[in-house]
Amino acid sequence: MLRTDIAELLGVPYLQKATKDEANKKIEIATGIIYGTKFRMVFPCVVSFEDNARWVFFILHTGAPLTYLSTHVSASTYKENT
Repeated sequence: MLRTDIAELLGVPYLQKATKDEANKKIEIATGIIYGTKFRMVFPCVVSFEDNARWVFFILHTGAPLTYLSTHVSASTYKENT
């Protein structure tokens, strides 16, 4: 779903490498979509660590006190730098 339907709707491949300009861009207003039967808000954002930056899709839950990255995203973003 993240790699197919949502990636197509957002116009960016899931976990695609981001450019330095994309990683350094300050976002004041995020643009996303409302997806699925539970109407989840999903928006793309660049997550970076040192020289590695990737596009990640955040699924927003307004009642959640914290946000976490999945192991898959963490490995894709941080593994190459360790």
